[in-house]
Amino acid sequence: MSRLVIAWIAFLLVTIITPTVYKTAYAMPGYFAVLVSLAVIATVLGVVTLRVSGVHVWSIVAVLIGLVIGQWWLIKSILVLASMMRPGFGT
Repeated sequence: MSRLVIAWIAFLLVTIITPTVYKTAYAMPGYFAVLVSLAVIATVLGVVTLRVSGVHVWSIVAVLIGLVIGQWWLIKSILVLASMMRPGFGT
């Protein structure tokens, strides 16, 4: 297999594994450490995939969609924390 196919498959696997871990392993010790590790791995694989496939509009969109799908838990947490820091939250 070519490096291009391997990079996309690895990125796709991490993108699929992350929401699965988020939904099923919440009682596991080190749950957030695993999720953060998967987020870092997904980001690194996304950059590697862009470097291997070349920076094209379709590859950037595919990586961004994969990161949003895979790291939705992180995006959601950041949005909740940002809304809690606003003045008047909970009043």
